[in-house]
Amino acid sequence: MIRALLAILFISAIACSPKVIPLKGSYPETPIIQYSDNPVDTVWDHVIDFFAQKGLSIKIVDRSSGLIISDATSL
Repeated sequence: MIRALLAILFISAIACSPKVIPLKGSYPETPIIQYSDNPVDTVWDHVIDFFAQKGLSIKIVDRSSGLIISDATSL
């Protein structure tokens, strides 16, 4: 009885472990940086519009620190 219970627990633990699937393709190792000659307010408006067009909800926007935090989304 105990062996059967241990076997079930072991199989359950193995079945519930997350699978790691590597992404296909090549991706840059360093961050992608984009510079603009536009005023800061114009760039912020474009970024907020981009989020709205893509249907991404924004939780926090802090223009003074340059912080935008969105909700988790699926790829």
